[in-house]
Amino acid sequence: MTGSEPGISWVWYRSGGRKPGTAGISRVRVAVLLPNGDAARGCTPSPAEPGQASSREPRRAGWPDLIPAGWTTAHGAGTPTVPWTTTTTFCGTPSQAAFHVNADDSANPNNEARFERLFSPAFAVPDDADIVTIEFDICTDTEEDPNFNVQAYDGLFLRVTDLTPGHTLRSVLAEAFEQGFTTDGFDGYPRHFPRNGNPNTFEDMSVWAGDSGGIQHVKMRLPGMAATTAQLRFEFAQDDLGTCADVRPGDSCGVLVDNVVVKSVKARR
Repeated sequence: MTGSEPGISWVWYRSGGRKPGTAGISRVRVAVLLPNGDAARGCTPSPAEPGQASSREPRRAGWPDLIPAGWTTAHGAGTPTVPWTTTTTFCGTPSQAAFHVNADDSANPNNEARFERLFSPAFAVPDDADIVTIEFDICTDTEEDPNFNVQAYDGLFLRVTDLTPGHTLRSVLAEAFEQGFTTDGFDGYPRHFPRNGNPNTFEDMSVWAGDSGGIQHVKMRLPGMAATTAQLRFEFAQDDLGTCADVRPGDSCGVLVDNVVVKSVKARR
């Protein structure tokens, strides 16, 4: 494959952190999202949509909590509202990564369910693109059922949203149309949510969850996105009660996303 010039490509990583390679891709314009929340080298942040929190919201506990420019958080359901933040410590990350805590922190101890969202900048896919590739690093330590190989109760998944003017806005599960999707070399997601009647969370969904055992690398190949404007939406959800600490006492619980790279690719003919 050879690379066509993408409409946009970005990397979320801290200066000095690991930068994914760009072998096989030519003339990739990369915008590095710096830890102070500023964009560099050509990325134009998208304005927040109705219902989204601005990436410039006031800092709550110093700069490590600040989501980089162009990225936005949005509350899905449940109480309290707990926006995505960033971390420099979870899972031994060498950089400043996106983070959401898995915690029992509701005023109602019998209903801790909620979901919170992290939206990427919008990106334009060229008309002649054959596929879009997405790569990022992920780490999870959330509540799963130790009696079953795949069942989990708290975790996250990815949807791709079509923001193209004139199109109906819709968010599609990445696995619904992928031509390749691996987590650390294994197909698809490692875990699955059971059915759950609580409207504040998701049910019967494949997710990244449980104890990932460290940072894992995710790769996706998505067809059919030429001539569109799209956005990545990372969706964190937890059920009514319990966290990773109920399975692994003493663990710090949550999910991490880092080093996000999106590229459009044109096949050599």
